[in-house]
Amino acid sequence: MSTFPAAGVRLFVVAAAVLAMLIGLTVVPHAARAEAQAAKETPTIELQPFCWVSSGLQALTIAGHSFDPNVKVNVFDATGGQASTTATTDEYGTFTAHLNVPVTSSGKQIRVSDASGEKDLAKAVFDRCDYGPASAKIVPACSSNSGDAGPELHMVGTGWATNADAPIEFRLDFGGQTGIAETSIDPPTASFDFVWSPVSTDPNKPIVWNSGEYTVLVNQTSPSDESVENYAQLTFRIPCPQVTVTPQCAPAGTPPGRTTITLSGSGFDPTEQLTIVFDGAGKPQRFTHDIPVPPSPDPNATHCAAGSGAAKSLFGTHGPQSRPCALAGMMISTWMPLSAR
Repeated sequence: MSTFPAAGVRLFVVAAAVLAMLIGLTVVPHAARAEAQAAKETPTIELQPFCWVSSGLQALTIAGHSFDPNVKVNVFDATGGQASTTATTDEYGTFTAHLNVPVTSSGKQIRVSDASGEKDLAKAVFDRCDYGPASAKIVPACSSNSGDAGPELHMVGTGWATNADAPIEFRLDFGGQTGIAETSIDPPTASFDFVWSPVSTDPNKPIVWNSGEYTVLVNQTSPSDESVENYAQLTFRIPCPQVTVTPQCAPAGTPPGRTTITLSGSGFDPTEQLTIVFDGAGKPQRFTHDIPVPPSPDPNATHCAAGSGAAKSLFGTHGPQSRPCALAGMMISTWMPLSAR
């Protein structure tokens, strides 16, 4: 069995509830406790832009991945619109299509079907932006650095307003305490990519980086322009979940040939479905997997706690008793060659 830093492979494992977020992985020498199960590959489409601000005709780009290779698909507006087009997947099962979608006051459901139109393969909703069109993320959204040193948060964002009176403000919350650290981009920029090392807002009370889930709020408003209202709520965890990948390399080959790799890990919430994204050669494949959870000693034990051979849960314990943290043992079938870049 080969182990290696997960940052060396474009492979990410996330909980479905936090799918917009990439979680960094720390390798551990654990093998799966039970026989590995095959994770399901899930055809997926992503919309750019992912939401709309004003009504009218919207130019929409649809990127699809995890489809069958070298097949024709239909891409269309399924909410009573006339916009439709066809696309052909490449040898990796990916495609890009473009639609001009008219929007008024409600969202549009974009679907992808097979060539015959008889079977829907994937869908996504193109809806009004809750706030502005801006987006932000923390990459990766976890760290194993705790104690006084603390983590570095790599903040990445696009689509922010550049009004001189609209600074982009960042606030860190934890354990019911708001604003334990703050920073801002002033004057604002349309995009940002920087590393934030949070420092306590109280010079007499340094941040103690305990294990758990932290919240980063990113906010932007303009006193002179009410249309500027951008907001993002991000989650950051200490420590990172842990994963082992076997094998590290694969026989030579080309798509549509496939190879199988096995993942096992700990520190994930057993109540959430896992999403695995394998990104070899910049061609993502998306898989989903339900973690098999051992019997709970109590019906109220909905989350896991540290047990024999398991990492401590990041999600706390809800109920008088808890169950051991589940280890995820799964197999995914990826396009060849297996890329470790």
